[in-house]
Formats: sequence, structure tokens, C-alpha cells
Amino acid sequence: MRPDFVGARASRITGNGVVLGHGRLAGSMRYDRALVWAPDGTVRDAELGRGYDVNRAGTAVEASLKNNPNGYPARWNAVTTRTVLANPAEAAGEVLSINNQGTAVGYVWPPARQPRFGQGPVVEV
Repeated sequence: MRPDFVGARASRITGNGVVLGHGRLAGSMRYDRALVWAPDGTVRDAELGRGYDVNRAGTAVEASLKNNPNGYPARWNAVTTRTVLANPAEAAGEVLSINNQGTAVGYVWPPARQPRFGQGPVVEV
């Protein structure tokens, strides 16, 4: 783990040893940094976000918390390039799962409404 993190927890692991988790920076009270550990031990910090799933290629999906405390549906690839997948009219959302072919699913909702499971379009990458 990087020295600027004071805590981390893993949430997913692939068959080839890629691990997705969350970290907490020194001085923070929240585990709000999405992290990916490569099989060689390298840790990628995808900045503010809640990571939900990772595939064998190391592509992870999340709710990016950068500039939106409710989250934008996003993914990042094995070299930490983040892509916001859907942000219609500043809506919020999350990408919850990605398969090994790179297809991801999640949802978005308008900022004035409370999220309800099953509402909103499916996001496919």
C-alpha cells in the first residue's frame, strides 16, 4: 500500500489476481479512493470514487465522486484513464458491474430525484 494511505479494504478479486478496493488517505475519515491492485502488487489510485467491479483486463467500474458527491457512472482502464460514461444534465449514477468482454451495466438518475433501483437506462460500454 502507498504510504499516503492509512487504510484499505478489498472488495473484488479476479481469477488472475487483480483486486479492486477502497482506500483512505491520511487525514480523511472516509474510504473514498477507488484502488486497483495488479497481480505484481502495483496499486492504482483512481482518485475519488466507489469502485464496484473489475474484470481480468484490469478495467474497473465505479461511481466517480470527483466534482459530484452523488457519483458519476465511470470506468477506468488498466493505465488509469477514467471515462465518465453518462452524465445527462448533471445526473448522478453508478456502474455496478463489468464482464470480461468489457460490457458494463449501471444506472443514472436526475439530480432532483431520489435513486430507485431499476430506474434509468442501462449503460453499456
